[in-house]
Amino acid sequence: MPRGVTLFDEHLIQGRVDSDALTYINKVERTDGASLEPGIKVAINNFVVNCKAGGLWDKLSIVGIFAGARSIEGALLTLKGPMESFDNFGFLQSDYDRRNGIAGDDTAKYLGTSPYFATSEALDDYHIAFSLTTLDTTATASPVYGFGGTVYDTAATHNTRVTSRNSSLVNVGSSRFGVGFSCVSRDNSSNFDWRNSKTTTNYTHASINANNAAFRILRSGSVYTTNVMNYWAGGKAIAAMGLYDDLVTTLLADIARAVN
Repeated sequence: MPRGVTLFDEHLIQGRVDSDALTYINKVERTDGASLEPGIKVAINNFVVNCKAGGLWDKLSIVGIFAGARSIEGALLTLKGPMESFDNFGFLQSDYDRRNGIAGDDTAKYLGTSPYFATSEALDDYHIAFSLTTLDTTATASPVYGFGGTVYDTAATHNTRVTSRNSSLVNVGSSRFGVGFSCVSRDNSSNFDWRNSKTTTNYTHASINANNAAFRILRSGSVYTTNVMNYWAGGKAIAAMGLYDDLVTTLLADIARAVN
């Protein structure tokens, strides 16, 4: 039997032990130099199995679970993606919490996604999803992700502003984001969907361009943040945003419960 499977609680596994989940679990454990708790393995496996059953897995091009792993190096490994790990610009073990995720420092630290660029997805067929456990309370931009230079894709917690392949910031609420899962998805040139706090809203803003550059997570331009993040993903447009929300929320809640 493959390494680690015997540590799973078979009663909690939904369907089967998935090979993609097992590959990810094994590389996290190798990087950490220690086994993950059985409940964390079950949570990861169930997430992958249910994403595949719900038709979401093929929509995901890059997935980072910034929770569960024992080390920040393990947390930055990709569950799925064109690279083995997110680029780490300055984060230390002390910046990482196994339940809550990676905390920005509002000064210099951020993550990169090279070679995954905004242009890795078609202009009008993409999504970006993330989960925050603590919100930046400053009165500046408080970026969740962005780029350097011209920004066509970004999100900022202060004043809940988002761009979706457009050049003007779109106000998607009257206050800061709710903690937890958020997602922007575009499947056409005229409008996009935004989900936060278990609600999906459509906004009419035409797409004009996408950055031919990697994303900066917890940074946009020269602005940093103290947001705390435990999930970030990108890929094709997703119609079933409610299902995606439920699966990510369950994954992160199950990981948090399983951490010893």
